[in-house]
Amino acid sequence: MDAREQDRRRRRDPARAEGRSLEAGWGEDPDPAIAPSASPHPLHGAAGGEAAVPVGDVAAATSEAPDSADGPVDRADPAPRRHPRTVRWRRRAGTIAALLLVGVLAVGLPRLLPSGEGPEQVAEDFLQALVDGDIDQVREHVQGSPDTSDAALTGEILQSAADRVRDAEVANIQRGSGTAEVTVRMDNGEETIETTLMLRADSTSAFAAVSWELQPVEVPEVRVRLPRGVDGFTVNGIRVSTEGRPTIFDGAERALLVQLLPGTYEFALPEAGPWRVPRAITVEIPPVLGSWTGFADVVYDLSEAGHEEVRRQVDKHLGSCEASTSPAPHRCPFRLPEVSDARAGDPSLQGTWDVRVPPEVEVQPSSAMLWSVAGVPGRAAFTPATATGGAGSSAVQLVPVEVRGFVHLAPDGDLGVVLRPDESVTITLCTDPDTREPTGFVHVENGAMTTAREACRG
Repeated sequence: MDAREQDRRRRRDPARAEGRSLEAGWGEDPDPAIAPSASPHPLHGAAGGEAAVPVGDVAAATSEAPDSADGPVDRADPAPRRHPRTVRWRRRAGTIAALLLVGVLAVGLPRLLPSGEGPEQVAEDFLQALVDGDIDQVREHVQGSPDTSDAALTGEILQSAADRVRDAEVANIQRGSGTAEVTVRMDNGEETIETTLMLRADSTSAFAAVSWELQPVEVPEVRVRLPRGVDGFTVNGIRVSTEGRPTIFDGAERALLVQLLPGTYEFALPEAGPWRVPRAITVEIPPVLGSWTGFADVVYDLSEAGHEEVRRQVDKHLGSCEASTSPAPHRCPFRLPEVSDARAGDPSLQGTWDVRVPPEVEVQPSSAMLWSVAGVPGRAAFTPATATGGAGSSAVQLVPVEVRGFVHLAPDGDLGVVLRPDESVTITLCTDPDTREPTGFVHVENGAMTTAREACRG
């Protein structure tokens, strides 16, 4: 470039000719450490000129320029630079804190989430099923036991019961750590009794809602004493089989514990032939749930035909004794007390008997096929043959007539009566050789077991 050209440029742009820095127009001075690099392209000034001014010079010129005519402006120090790694660490810390918070909530979340049914609702549903007689729903909550039988927990038997639970309500709830104790009142129309139900809170996972479950409910039991030789009994006329049920054996009898819900029930043995009639035993279970035991000793009474048969055999026996002339007839329910058996055949002591007041005969069951015979004593008169004053003479002696013995059902189905007031009586139970079930009793004369075996086989 020659001198004339340089002179022409100086006249056209005096500032450029003096070498002054131009205003960059960026505003505040940025942090030099993070300021953008100087552009390789020329910076366009306000006046349209071009200058290749370094970035540092531009920043310096800008910071030195006064904002007003009053003097330099008191500027704050520039904000410190945030390192990118510091920002990322803080973000990570925030994420970890959020995850920890979620973990803490997860531990306590099941207790915070609402459940579908609370303990009160679960208890009320059970009570409603009890009132409605919904035996299937009730049985789902009944506590079982290897020693008890649920054979009588049927809808038919429950519906047939009198004095059932007619109304029930929740009276109080006490909550514990995952448990609830619910006090309920049950009414059968005659009385109202409080009982307790236990419930437990459960959840399938940490995020699942809490559900309340009714703990197994203990229900009343009735101990049914059954004679050997029967395979069932009836409850309110509905047959219940004992086959395969847990029983407790006691000699010739056995007992069965059956579960039942509150109500009034009538227990009896099944019908069994012309001589026997079931004796009904009534058990009233109050409106309670829990430990309660009733007793039903079911037996067979003699039927009317059976009583007539016993009376016939007793009268026949008394007739044979009345025909004796001995003061001590053998195996008879009356005798002169001062005469021994050794003197009973003395001709001078002979006389006549007259049963003036027949004894009353009472029969009480001992088992399914055995009954005892007793009753109010009668009166008989003995008149010695040597008496000269007749029947009204002071020689006539009055003695009691007391009938004692057994009535038994024989294996062949006949009804036998054994009257032995002064002797021991041997009665043997016969059983089926295949099933071992009793088939009847036989009277063993003189204690001969061979006779018993032959009688059972016959």
